[in-house]
Amino acid sequence: MRLKTFVLSFAILPLIGAGCISVSSTAKTAAGGGVYKSADKAASWAQKSALPTSKGVQSIAGANIATFAFDPSDPKAIYAGTTNAGLLYSYDAAESWSRATGLLQGKVAAVAVAPKDKCTIFAAVGNRVLRSTDCNRTFETVYTDPRPEATITALVIDWFKPEQVYLGTAAGDLSRSTDGGATWSVVRRWDDGVSALVVGAGDSRKLWVATRSQGISFSSDAGATWTDLRKTMDEFEGARAFVALVEVRSAPGALIHASRFGLLKSTDGGATWQKLNILTPPQSVTITALAVNPKDAREIYYTTASKFYKTKDGGGSWTTADLPTSRAATALAVDPVNDAVLYLGVTEVKK
Repeated sequence: MRLKTFVLSFAILPLIGAGCISVSSTAKTAAGGGVYKSADKAASWAQKSALPTSKGVQSIAGANIATFAFDPSDPKAIYAGTTNAGLLYSYDAAESWSRATGLLQGKVAAVAVAPKDKCTIFAAVGNRVLRSTDCNRTFETVYTDPRPEATITALVIDWFKPEQVYLGTAAGDLSRSTDGGATWSVVRRWDDGVSALVVGAGDSRKLWVATRSQGISFSSDAGATWTDLRKTMDEFEGARAFVALVEVRSAPGALIHASRFGLLKSTDGGATWQKLNILTPPQSVTITALAVNPKDAREIYYTTASKFYKTKDGGGSWTTADLPTSRAATALAVDPVNDAVLYLGVTEVKK
C-alpha cells in the first residue's frame, strides 16, 4: 500500500521561560552534560557546550544527547538529537552550537542529512518524521503514524539515491519514500520493533535491519527479499538483545554488533559471527554506545554506564578509562574524515 502523507508546515515555538528548555545561560546549572569532544582518539576529552545567542553565550550542558549525525558533504557539520531540547547543530565541529529554530522541543531519536543538499534535514520526533529544506529554520511533517506507540526509531537516506528515505518504527515497520518524503510505502513488517537500519556503504541496495530482541534481517535487493540472520547468532546468548550495529565504511559488509551478550564481529554481512573478547564476561555489563573508526575496522570504541573502552587491534587488547562526566554515555561517533576526533553525547540519569 502506498500512502500519501498530508504535509503540514510549521515552526515549533519555544516554551515561555528559560526554565522550560534544557539549555542554560551558565554551565553550572547542568555541569557535565551535553557533548564532549576528543581530538586524540579518546586519550582526553573537552566539554563542548557553547551556544552563542544575541543575548550572549549560553550553554547546551543541560541537553541529553540521544544521537549524532554528520552532514555527508561537510564533516564539520554535526547534528545532535536530544531527548529534552529538540535538535542541535554545529557547523564548526562542535566548537559552538545552534538550536534548530524549527525544532526547539521534543525528543529527536534520529537525524539524517541529504548527501547532496545540506539544507535538507530529516528528523524523527515521536511517531512523526519532520523535514526541513531551509537549513533548520522550519520543519514540516512528512510522515505520521497514527499509532502513538509506533515511534520512529531509525531514519536513513540512501546515499546512492538521495530521494530514497527509509524509516523504522518501534511497532516493527520498515517504510520507504522514493520521492524525498512526499509519499511512503511499507517495505516489510516484523513482529518486533525496529531498532536500527544500516544501508550498505558499498551497495545501497544492501540493507540490515536490527530489531529490539529478535536479531537481524538482511536484504541484498533494497527490501524486495529478506534473509533472517537470527540463527547465525544463536550460539551467543543474549546477542539478539540489540544495542547497536555499525558497518565498517572501509570494509563494506564488515559489521560490529553490540548486544546484551557483548560485541560480535562479522566479515560477511552477518552470515557468520565471531566473538570479540572484551574485558568483561558476556552479559555482565550493559553497553550503552558503540563506534568504529570508518577508516580502520580494528579501532573500536564502546561505553558502559561509567567507563570508556578502546581497542586498536580489533579486540586483541583494550584500554579503559572513566567517562569525563558522571552522566551516562548515550551517543558516540567518530569523525568521518579526521578519525582522531570523537564525539561523546551524555544523558542525565535520574536516581
